[in-house]
Amino acid sequence: MRAKEFFKLLEAKAQEPAQATPGDPASDPLYSLKLAIAHKIKELEPDEQSQHALDEINDVLSTIKIGGRKKATLAGFDEKDMEGKLSWGDKDVQAAKELLARYIVSLEAPVAYKKSMLDQWKNGGLIDTNILFSTELPKQHTVGEIVKGYDTNPAIKELTTDLLQVSSLGKGKGEFMLKVLSPNITEPAGKKGDIEVIGFGTVEVKTTDGGAGRFTDRQVKPGPGYQAAVNDFFKTFNPFLEEPDTSNEQPVAAPAPVTPPAEDPTRLQKLAGINAPVAPAPVAPAPVAPAPMSEAGAKAGKAKEAKPKKMSSNSGINIDQLIELHKKLPDNVRGDFVTKLTAVLDQIFLKVPQYSGAIVQEITAGTSGKAKQLYGVGILNNYMSIKTDEGILYINLPSNPPTFTFFTNNTSLNDAGMRLNIETVYPVTNDIQLAYPKTKIVPTGKAQPDAPPAPTA
Repeated sequence: MRAKEFFKLLEAKAQEPAQATPGDPASDPLYSLKLAIAHKIKELEPDEQSQHALDEINDVLSTIKIGGRKKATLAGFDEKDMEGKLSWGDKDVQAAKELLARYIVSLEAPVAYKKSMLDQWKNGGLIDTNILFSTELPKQHTVGEIVKGYDTNPAIKELTTDLLQVSSLGKGKGEFMLKVLSPNITEPAGKKGDIEVIGFGTVEVKTTDGGAGRFTDRQVKPGPGYQAAVNDFFKTFNPFLEEPDTSNEQPVAAPAPVTPPAEDPTRLQKLAGINAPVAPAPVAPAPVAPAPMSEAGAKAGKAKEAKPKKMSSNSGINIDQLIELHKKLPDNVRGDFVTKLTAVLDQIFLKVPQYSGAIVQEITAGTSGKAKQLYGVGILNNYMSIKTDEGILYINLPSNPPTFTFFTNNTSLNDAGMRLNIETVYPVTNDIQLAYPKTKIVPTGKAQPDAPPAPTA
């Protein structure tokens, strides 16, 4: 095939993959990949030298087992391809390989670095899985610590940086890069986990890219009694949630009493035609300036003007609002508050019910910060108790450089110098997703509080 024909074929595949609408991210599994690298590959000159480079890279990529399984037949490989090398069988993956070949030729790095990258990629891949998934010494790793040659080979750095921004073939950002760069990171069997690390196990991947993720999915969700418990809570405490806002109402002044006109002492003289002496005009007293308001008085005035705190919103009732609601309740109703809120939380923390009581205790004590931390830790531990994966890989793309943290539970996360940081959560809500807060992982110098372990039977 001549060079120009070869390039036309690649261009057609890049623009119109099978059963895809050109430029439609919903139907084109390679849309994100093409978007990330199109500005580089479009400058490739269709000459014999470029075709030779493409042939060489395609041959290398054909020997790299990317996103496959231990047994090639499980990933759709053809048996005839098993003699001496592996090749991709899926049409969309095949199209991705051709795009990557064009992209690698177009990298700005010198040719020697590209060849070095391909040799390293072919012999074991570019991801150091032993460091990334180490459970002996949990740590937050930079991208340069887990990608071999990232800090020394500009071709590897450019390839990694670009692929980190790609979510293609059903894989999210970061996850796609790991599967492309390592033959040991594959598609898991049985739809368990996001990735499988050969010789290690399956791993869930959570990526922060502008927005935080939630520890919920089709497997991890509230119990069947959650909505009934929420309805019961609202029904019981609605009278206390409906607090009118009177901060803008103006007091209505009472009508002033009607005073009859004073008797004029000169009335009889005027009737007799006698001019009364003119009295001097009264002198109005000088206005008296009001005394300056004290600082305490000013604060009291502002307190009166402050709007009452809302007990709920359209999203539901968050932790701070639950604390305010409990403060407002009469003593004889607070027992119901504890019982009914615990019933709601038990449907969220299905596998770790000890968190329900611990969180309710902090809410009734008014300690918002500790209640939120316990909620975040409980959500994580509940998630891991339901999953059968080895752990969670958290990828923070906005970090400079991007970071990767693998952990198995909250303790291992704290050991890595990290902790959970949750956004606003609504334990009592009609939208079950809002009961699972958006969660980020941030550095910390101390461990988070945890609930006591559940009693053993």
